[in-house]
Amino acid sequence: MQVIEATNVNDAYVKGRILLENEGELRDSRNGPVLETPFPVTTVFRNPWQRVLLCRNRDANPFFHFFEGMWMLCGHNDVHFPAMFNKRFLEYSDDGVTQAGAYGFRWRHHFGMDQLAVIERELQELPDSRRCVLQMWDPDTDLTGIRTSVDVPCNTVVYFKVDPTNTPLRMTVSCRSNDIIWGLYGANVVHFSFLHEYLAARLNLLMGDYVHISDSFHGYVDVLNKHPYGSMDVKYPVYQSDVANLYEGVRRTPNFLPLLREAIYQQRDEDWLPVVRDPFIENVVMPMRRAWNAYKDFKLGMDTCDELEDAIQEIAASDWREAVSAWTNKRITN
Repeated sequence: MQVIEATNVNDAYVKGRILLENEGELRDSRNGPVLETPFPVTTVFRNPWQRVLLCRNRDANPFFHFFEGMWMLCGHNDVHFPAMFNKRFLEYSDDGVTQAGAYGFRWRHHFGMDQLAVIERELQELPDSRRCVLQMWDPDTDLTGIRTSVDVPCNTVVYFKVDPTNTPLRMTVSCRSNDIIWGLYGANVVHFSFLHEYLAARLNLLMGDYVHISDSFHGYVDVLNKHPYGSMDVKYPVYQSDVANLYEGVRRTPNFLPLLREAIYQQRDEDWLPVVRDPFIENVVMPMRRAWNAYKDFKLGMDTCDELEDAIQEIAASDWREAVSAWTNKRITN
């Protein structure tokens, strides 16, 4: 077992790439040659709210990562919403309608209960509980259907625990198979840190360490070659304004999730609620969607570059704003 101690996802990405290239062994897989460490790897994110990967060579899609995280919190499993931001998402559906292993749906519906609500209640009543296990792996469908479904969960279980020394909420994620480019240091760190932040806010606790255990820590050779990491030359911007983080939105807004569900599925400004009454949705979620609409309109020749830039500048969270600006600029200048 190797442990990567990281300040944030940008730090972890570089350290993880170095570890994989130094210790990884070349192996065959069903998806082509893969570099894999001969041992599990644990990544410890000390500041899990610093979740936005800004490595220019990696060129991560911030719209997809952000809205997939929101989609999961809402407990959905439809493929067409996330596929709006990443068409390849449709490849992970057995029926073209739903995703069999959708994490958010499994958190809230798949097992006949809202597991997040149960865990929240348990930690409110017994803060020292060690029984708060969030399940994503279902042997009835995943183990028996392992050769038939195109979507079997890679991340299998999450543990939540309140640190008795200074009372933050700690989170440990266990993953059976972790591609570090698209998975661990791309999508996983975003949607699991959003989950972490949501539960911490519901419990009125700070976010503690986020620990991610990867039983298979790997990267596909063609993807690794396509995305050299180089040196990190960006200073990670941390948003701290109370109008721009999920934590304050969840704490302040009793009906946060219904509002979030309605907001992410609306297409245009005229479809949104007249008064949203939540700072995170108003200042981050809706501006992210406006920026996406402006980007798509620009590609269709309906908006100008200035209109796209104006939409991006409305995003109050500086990390998402920087990521969106870099990602869209690369595409409109190429």
